[in-house]
Amino acid sequence: LHDWDATETPVLVDVAFHGAPRKLMLHGNRNGFFYVLERLTGKVLVAEPFVKNVTWASGIGPDGRPILLPGNDPTVDGQRVCPAVAGAANWTSTAFSPLTQLFYMFAEESCSIYSKNDQWWETGKSFYGGGTRGDTASGKFLKAIDIQTGKTAWEIPEVGGGILGSGLMATAGGLLFYGDGAGSFIAADAKNGALLWHFNTGQRWKAGPMTYTVDGNQYIGVAAGSTIVAFGLW
Repeated sequence: LHDWDATETPVLVDVAFHGAPRKLMLHGNRNGFFYVLERLTGKVLVAEPFVKNVTWASGIGPDGRPILLPGNDPTVDGQRVCPAVAGAANWTSTAFSPLTQLFYMFAEESCSIYSKNDQWWETGKSFYGGGTRGDTASGKFLKAIDIQTGKTAWEIPEVGGGILGSGLMATAGGLLFYGDGAGSFIAADAKNGALLWHFNTGQRWKAGPMTYTVDGNQYIGVAAGSTIVAFGLW
């Protein structure tokens, strides 16, 4: 109905959850909710909104089904629904740090106007029966979410337009690597998001950073458009 297919990357972790070891799946969904599932059974442990403006549901039930709010179906005149059709998140890779117990993702506060119209099937023509248009977007954020509660631990406003940020990578050394909307390759403190280093690649990119070692030295790299950039961590 709202085109919120769950294309966002799930992250599998084995950690202590509320004091007991659990095998979990972490997922920041396009529909605006962050989920922690027991991955062996599918049991919903956490389901909390990670954006402030979610108008279509009041929450997620124990069975994993949304608790729908009335008045969010498309109308002829158009119905405002949040998040927007592109979602509160999208498909670029997320990250989790065992050191901080935080889940990292890009999120956007935005809404769309959903409309419907009478349309009959005609061979060779697109068949939608409705459409969407933009309404409001109050910004894109890098968010760190506490997996024990589903609450946002910290967030940083991001530059550049569009829901798609880069991929993210958390390291054992307590760093978080990602790219911003201006094309910068950034290293931040995974505990609080404090900026530690940046390099302007000259273009926006969507890829996830990677790390590797050569002769005992650690490197980070990323595909920035048609260019591969790499840096040494020593």
